Order: sequence, then C-alpha cells, then structure tokens
Amino acid sequence: MKTFFLRAAGRSVVLLVLPAMLVAVVPAVAQEEGGLTFSGFIDASYNYNLSSGTTNSLRSYDARANQILLNNIHVVASGSPSEKLSYVAEFDFGTDAAVHGLLHQTGLGATPVAVDVQEAYLVYSFSDQVTFTGGKFVTFQGIELIESPANPTISRGYLFGLAEAFTHVGGFVNIIPSGSFDIKVGVVNGWDLLVDNNPDKTIISRLGFNLGDPLAFGISHSYGVEQVNSSDARNSIDLTGVTKSIPGIALNFQVNYGTETFSGVDTKWFGFGLQPVIPLSSTIDLGLRAEYFADDQGARTGAPGLAAYNVTVVPAFKYDGITFRVEYRFDNANQEVFIKKTGTAKNSSTLSLEVFCNL
Repeated sequence: MKTFFLRAAGRSVVLLVLPAMLVAVVPAVAQEEGGLTFSGFIDASYNYNLSSGTTNSLRSYDARANQILLNNIHVVASGSPSEKLSYVAEFDFGTDAAVHGLLHQTGLGATPVAVDVQEAYLVYSFSDQVTFTGGKFVTFQGIELIESPANPTISRGYLFGLAEAFTHVGGFVNIIPSGSFDIKVGVVNGWDLLVDNNPDKTIISRLGFNLGDPLAFGISHSYGVEQVNSSDARNSIDLTGVTKSIPGIALNFQVNYGTETFSGVDTKWFGFGLQPVIPLSSTIDLGLRAEYFADDQGARTGAPGLAAYNVTVVPAFKYDGITFRVEYRFDNANQEVFIKKTGTAKNSSTLSLEVFCNL
C-alpha cells in the first residue's frame, strides 16, 4: 500500500531554501549553456476531514487530514546537446516527495526533509520512428500524474495510490510505425525502486493509439517480481485514455486489473475511473472524478474484500497567473475503513483548497 502519513511541520524553511537556490541560478546557467531550459511550479494546499478525523484513508499525498502542505516546488531542467540526444531532469521539493520520492534526508530529527529526483533520463533518437529512453521516469499507467497542476482534481484517486507505480528506473524503446500508434517496451528495476530488491527485473510495455480528438488511449502492461527475495510476479494491465467526442469536454478514463501471489495466496484487484474536465469560461474549469476500486484479498489496502468508490468535484479559478482550486470529495466503502474522531465509518467527506503557479 502506498499511503503515507506526511510529516512536514517545522521543516518548511529547509524545503524553501533548497529550491530557491536552484531557481536563483537559472538565469545565469541558461545564458551560459546553449539549449538548456528551466521550468516548474509551486504548489500548496490545505485539506480538512469533515468527520474531524486526522487521517484520510485510502489516500496518498493527503493522507493526513487538517494539514497545510507545501506540496511541491517542482523544477525541470531539459535540453538537447545534439540533434539525436536530449535529456530531462525533474526535481521535487516538498511533502509530495515524501510519498513518491526515493531520496529522503533524515538528518533533522525524525521528520524527513523530502527531496526527490522525480525523473532524470536521456532520450536518443535512432530515427524519427525509433527512440531509446534510459534513466528514471514515470510509469506508463494511469490518468493522474505526480504533478498536481496537470490533474483534474486536487487529491489523487485509488488507482494512482494503490494500483500503479509512481516511477521506474531502467530503459525502454519507443517504436512509432505511424502517427496513429506507437509501441513501448522496456526493462526496469521494478515499482518505485532506485535499487532492485530482488534478482529479477520487471518488463513494462505500452501500445498507444492516437485518433485525435475522438479518442486517444494506451494499453500498458507491467510484469515482474516486486517483493523482496521472492519469485512471485506482480501483473498489472491498464487501459488509459481520453476522448473529446463531447465538444469542449475532455473525458479521461482508466481501467486497471492486477494480480500477485503473497505467501502462496493468489490476490487480485480491479478498478476503473472517469475524470472529465469541463471549461466553464476562459478562467474557470470544472474537474470531476468518479472512481471504483476492489481489493479482493487486501493485497493493496490491507483490507480483504474491500470495495470503495469516490466522487469528487473540483472547480478551478485562474487569476493573474495563479490557479485556485476547491475540492469536495465523498468516499464510501463496504467496510469501516474511514477514520473519524470517535471511531470508524463506511464513508468520509473532505474539503481541500489548493493554489499553484508556474515558476
């Protein structure tokens, strides 16, 4: 289960100083190194559990309730030393990195200073149809991204936090036979592993189709051993896409199915979600999410037989280079997995506020 309790209080000064140093040198470096460019964003949020609970169950980045979070100061460096070679390096500073990050400095007491090299990879183009990517990169699967501003909602869904990897370390080949479809095949250490925890490697693949606004989708597959010193493979199949067949509306969709054996017990999980984005005006968007997740043997949540759904509504307001978002989220399950102030319940409601802007 990839749910973490975020502990960032008292460390905000360190989190601000590190990225500020990077941003300060951007103009000088960009002038000295031809082709090197920088970009990024700053993202902060607050969430409140309407049941007065201190934990938001089944959540990833906002697992702890009633928190003001410096989610991410995200800095991207990219460039092309030659016509065939390009590179990207993405750095995260903030509480988000405590969830997906692989590099945690714990020198300041028990609270981690969350810093992560989210992605760092090279892309070599053998031709217009064949490229190779090597390094650390995000998963092929899912609608939602690590970068919150790119998502339809503030909170991440079940599938993002429970059914798919965040990142991989390894490499893959991308073959583009035509402009309408492409094939990716690669070998990685595993799910969210900087260093592999077993002798086996994980195979990742994706078959993508792009038909323009009517439909673009990809079918991706991950297969490999993810447990420490085990021979039992995790199998994950994911269908993710977007259609703009309804004028003015981008409808994102995902279906995920996974299996894995733990101590001789075969487990499986299944989920699907819809996330439309509706532009209401030039400065106001409405993001929505309806999602379902079933964890039959409790492999991903620790709750055997769990079935849960969430409905989320997020209006976004853009003003003078800053985006403000407000989220209401309702979760419901067939078990009492949601923590209230006075016990547990089968449902939960939360309110969240978010503000972000580009660097």
